[in-house]
Amino acid sequence: MPSQIQHETPPYWQYVPVGDYQIPATPVTQSARERLHFFRKLFERNSQDKNSVFIESETLNPLPSCEANCIIPEPDWSDAATVLLNALENWLIDGVKEGRSVVLVFPPHNGLIETLNILAQHLSWRVVSSPSPELIADGGDSWLGDLCADLGPWILPSLGKIYLRNASGLKLVRQFFHTICSDSPGPGIIGCDSWAWAYLSQLWNGRKPLLLTFQSFDQDRLTTLLQKSAGGTDLNRRNFRQTDNGRNILKQSSENQSAESSSNFLQILAAHSRGNPGIACNILRSALRATPGASMSSDTRSEEGDTQFNDLWVTPWDTINLPAIYAEAGHDEAFVLQTLLLHNGLPLHTLAQLLPVSAGQVTKTVYTLEDNELIYQVNDIWQVTPRGYPAVRRFLETKGYLVDQF
Repeated sequence: MPSQIQHETPPYWQYVPVGDYQIPATPVTQSARERLHFFRKLFERNSQDKNSVFIESETLNPLPSCEANCIIPEPDWSDAATVLLNALENWLIDGVKEGRSVVLVFPPHNGLIETLNILAQHLSWRVVSSPSPELIADGGDSWLGDLCADLGPWILPSLGKIYLRNASGLKLVRQFFHTICSDSPGPGIIGCDSWAWAYLSQLWNGRKPLLLTFQSFDQDRLTTLLQKSAGGTDLNRRNFRQTDNGRNILKQSSENQSAESSSNFLQILAAHSRGNPGIACNILRSALRATPGASMSSDTRSEEGDTQFNDLWVTPWDTINLPAIYAEAGHDEAFVLQTLLLHNGLPLHTLAQLLPVSAGQVTKTVYTLEDNELIYQVNDIWQVTPRGYPAVRRFLETKGYLVDQF
């Protein structure tokens, strides 16, 4: 496993043992320098820095989701797969010979399935599809038999999709763990959502597998990610500037950037998302703003060359309207939210079968949570929204429910 890490410009992905995951620190809201700068601006309105840019937030509109998705796309999962391949180098030599398995644990909304499918193509390993809920309820004997019958290395992208949290739904996953510990199906790579692992790891009683996750995305990693995926080309660079003070939210390496011209937006975002890049990028998309009837970017030429800079506007952190748990939320909401997270999404009828409340009450709760932008539906599967996830996690933790360790 690679051991040298560039601390100044850390890579997008660094894989570490699950216990080494470090949540980014919450920043101090204002330093003495920032306060001094603020009061200076109050009395020097006519002598503002020529590079300062201010714009009234009321004159800006949120970007359509399609445009925001183009500006801040999903991370390149092939990068994640390439770094993962390097991280597994030793295991691919020794672990495969021994027939042992490795478990990759990712927090929600981070391309685990996409990453493992790309890795499977690199390795030419077979991908094991998850059984249907009906097959799980029947015990899943045929699915487990097929896994062991087809010898050779394999990848299971979603361990959380082979169980249901009831008596019959746990039979298959217990048999699966027993089979893995006996090395019957040969070497394999298992992907598991962090919430499913928080629950399922309590059922794993045999030899512990190698457990890896990616290190959290702090301000530096988020900057690196955005500079590549959303920063534009060398000839057409993008600056993400706050509407209230013109500061660039991307941490610059230029010596010309003063402390007063930098922003702690990404540091706050990293802490709020607990180092989850999928959550952070989604929230940042919702903070992008554009002037009505005009392109959201204003183009200027640098004095040193032909590089074109596009200023993209970002609303200040304190003004971002994020989903919140409503005051009336209680155990029904907690049951629904935790179950959706433990299974990385479920159809409504399956969700109702797993909860100790009536189907009618489940349906009512689901639509109330949707109205509050805390869950959403894609292809009949209900999931917690990326923007609502931090509030949902805090709510469940406060209520004393099982949560993941990320």
